[in-house]
Amino acid sequence: MLTDKKTQKRYREIKCPHLNTQPTAYTNAQGGRCVYIQCPDCGGIVDNVRKTGYNFDKLPLFDDYFRQAQKEARREIYLRIWDEEREKEL
Repeated sequence: MLTDKKTQKRYREIKCPHLNTQPTAYTNAQGGRCVYIQCPDCGGIVDNVRKTGYNFDKLPLFDDYFRQAQKEARREIYLRIWDEEREKEL
């Protein structure tokens, strides 16, 4: 199992700290509208907040394509780290 401190550090280094966030408008498949706080660096959803206090129609749209692309990129990095660490164990 890859639980050594060096491997854990490498995983933490590629995990986004969500230092920059912005409210975004999201409309789900049923037509429900909500405000997601999205990280523009990784595309991740940081929070789901009430629409109160936000002008929904003026918010930037939630970018799910960017979120998915960033998620896949991080997955590739995780797999590469996993493979490198596994090779070291053999």
